[in-house]
Amino acid sequence: MFQKTFIYIFIFLLSSFTFSQIENNLLTELLNKNKTELDSVTDSPSKYKLQIIYTQINRDEDNNPFFTSYKFNVDKNKYFYPASTVKFPAALLALEKLNPLSFIINRDTKYYIDSKYYNNVDSLGNVTKNYFSIAEDVKRIFLVSDNDAFNHLYEFLGQKELNEGLWIKRYSDAKLIHRLSFSFNNQQNRSTFRLKFEKDDQELFSSPDQINPVQYKNYLKDLYQGKGYYSSGELINEPMDFTYRNYLSLEVLQEMLIAFLFPDHVPVEMTFDINKDDREFTLKCMSMFPVESEMKEYQDTVHYPNNYVKFFYTKEMKKKNIRIFNKVGGAYGYLIDNAYIVDFDNGVEFLLSAVICVNEDGIFNDDKYEYDSIGLPFLEKLGKVIYNFELEREREYKPDLSEFIFEY
Repeated sequence: MFQKTFIYIFIFLLSSFTFSQIENNLLTELLNKNKTELDSVTDSPSKYKLQIIYTQINRDEDNNPFFTSYKFNVDKNKYFYPASTVKFPAALLALEKLNPLSFIINRDTKYYIDSKYYNNVDSLGNVTKNYFSIAEDVKRIFLVSDNDAFNHLYEFLGQKELNEGLWIKRYSDAKLIHRLSFSFNNQQNRSTFRLKFEKDDQELFSSPDQINPVQYKNYLKDLYQGKGYYSSGELINEPMDFTYRNYLSLEVLQEMLIAFLFPDHVPVEMTFDINKDDREFTLKCMSMFPVESEMKEYQDTVHYPNNYVKFFYTKEMKKKNIRIFNKVGGAYGYLIDNAYIVDFDNGVEFLLSAVICVNEDGIFNDDKYEYDSIGLPFLEKLGKVIYNFELEREREYKPDLSEFIFEY
């Protein structure tokens, strides 16, 4: 027992030497210096519920990474809607759940969900099963941020396991309470359906129906937002209540990204137990553009351009050997990106996470959000500002980034 405790203390101390956090400072300077280019959004952080974390990565002679984070207006106790960023931890936990089952099933094993909500039922009550795979779900999550794919993993994990799987890893600022694009109430979201994995019509494994005995809710500041919202087509003239909505703090989002990208350089209890092949598959999906996938429905670059789910992406990056490993979110006027950006030619790497809310009329669910006029242009310009600074920043040791290079 003493030996195990000593190991954890050692790991904690080691991580504290390689990771430091600095409030404002350099990030604030960069934002102020580029205020005009950033459309002065940073002058009104409260209005836009703006939060930013920029993390520098420096390497030693052995290529070990050291992280220094700079924050702007970050408050983990202040609520924002995380939208599709919840799909990132769901994908990681689903792959982690597969790991000990690898002798029975893997990410490519086909499954169906034993529920009328996921299958086709004709007028006579005959059911036609729809088959999926964890690999397909993960790919769709990162390529186009597919809501159904997240819901499949929500069923696979169960609400209780999904949350406790994060809490036990010390990601305490997390509450994943509901499916996406489903009009289920709180009680229904506590219950999840059985997944049945099959091969050649033979059942290989079944995940059980689950009911979470506890009703999760948020205890945060700013849970009541706006001045009204639409429900079933009717305008409700009162603030929208996010008490029973999903939540991930910006800090937790970036911490999970660092843990997945650099598992050997964070405390072991924060890592995800994913096998090497599944990890590389996920990294490739995270950094791939929709047009680079073999899925025919994503080959239309008009509907799925390179920046479709990469908000920090700029047109200049198209000509360069740059990749973005990320997961975005967008709903209720909120836009979030949580990204690791790599320029292989110039040896540049950094992490950038940001959230902005653009809802000028204060009404939710009216589909009137300033995504295209304010939100997305700001995030693209923010990515450009930080990238240009990183491009000029001196490094003692040029990083070896070969583990993040893939053929697409």
